[in-house]
Amino acid sequence: MLIAVQPCGDSEARGHYKDTIAQPVPLSKILPFLSEADKSALTEKFEDKCAVWGVTTGKNGQNLAKWLQLGEGDVVLLYQDKKIFSRARITHKLRNEQ
Repeated sequence: MLIAVQPCGDSEARGHYKDTIAQPVPLSKILPFLSEADKSALTEKFEDKCAVWGVTTGKNGQNLAKWLQLGEGDVVLLYQDKKIFSRARITHKLRNEQ
């Protein structure tokens, strides 16, 4: 099991946290953008809503490289102002620009 520490300190990240984790996203908003395999995986794991978090590729692909190492069951710790304020376990991972 890996543990990822994810910054969530700037106003944009805090807004995303509020809109996609503190208030889980209805699957109906996500499913139109996913492959059939991802649709199936999410609907098997979640009834109506799920928490969602994304990362950018980062400078020289560094965020992507770290993201690629993570898998189902790994833990993510979100922090702001030098404090961990939320934790989650990865249940599904996918790449989708949309």
